[in-house]
Amino acid sequence: MNLKARLPDGRLVLTFIRPGKIGGRLVDLVKLLPRNDKLFLSRVQSFMSKDNTLNLSLFIYGDEKKGSPNDIEKAGAHILNYSKLLQEGDLDDDTNVLELSSMFEPEALLNQC
Repeated sequence: MNLKARLPDGRLVLTFIRPGKIGGRLVDLVKLLPRNDKLFLSRVQSFMSKDNTLNLSLFIYGDEKKGSPNDIEKAGAHILNYSKLLQEGDLDDDTNVLELSSMFEPEALLNQC
């Protein structure tokens, strides 16, 4: 199966879903890619199922537009909120909570973007 989609920022994504290792070999999929001087290949992601029966490959064309710090804070608000709850000890009773670390400080999280 071949899928073609556009991301909200205008980048083109071509997705190939193939059976197993043989049908989803990257070298074979690259031969199917369109030639376009206006778009360049910026990212390739390939995933194989645990039982090696299915391969998913994504080819992403175009420049990723970086957002402003305000956009990043808005998009990651749930992560920043979680880190705040973690730092304040509001999640101490939850057994699924990660251990407290300086990497959960808001400044450290925002610097990773």
